[in-house]
Amino acid sequence: MEALDPCKTYERWTIEDVCSWLENTVSLPQYKTIFAELAIDGSLLPHILDDDLQNDFSIKIRLHRIKIIEAIKKLNSESRKIEEEFASKLNIGDQDIHSEEEKESKYFILMLCYRRVRCRLATSEGSCRQGYPR
Repeated sequence: MEALDPCKTYERWTIEDVCSWLENTVSLPQYKTIFAELAIDGSLLPHILDDDLQNDFSIKIRLHRIKIIEAIKKLNSESRKIEEEFASKLNIGDQDIHSEEEKESKYFILMLCYRRVRCRLATSEGSCRQGYPR
C-alpha cells in the first residue's frame, strides 16, 4: 500500500489513504477491508464512535476499538493545534474579523500556510509532491 501524502490533511484522505493509515500508523491492517467496504474516507473519521466500531464495523476487540478512537483523536488534536497556531499568527479572531468575506480570505491564507508548513516538516527537500513552493 502506498504511503500517505504528508501534505494532505486527514480530512481530505481517500478511502485508500484511510486504509494505509490503519495499516501503517494504527497497525491494525485487519480492518482495512471493512473500512473500505463502508467507504470510510478522511471526512468521516472524526465522526466514528466506539459504538460504530463495535456494531457497524464488527470490531469485537475493545482494545482495538480504543486504539482506533485514540488514533482519530490524535489526528484531530494535531490538526487543531497547527490550525490554532497559524490562526494566532494571522490574528484570526472574532475581534479582528469585520466581514464574512474577510474571514474567508484570512482562512484561505491560513490553510495555504498550513499546507506549506506540513510539506516542509514532512519532507526533507522542503516541498511536497504536489509542487508547493518552498
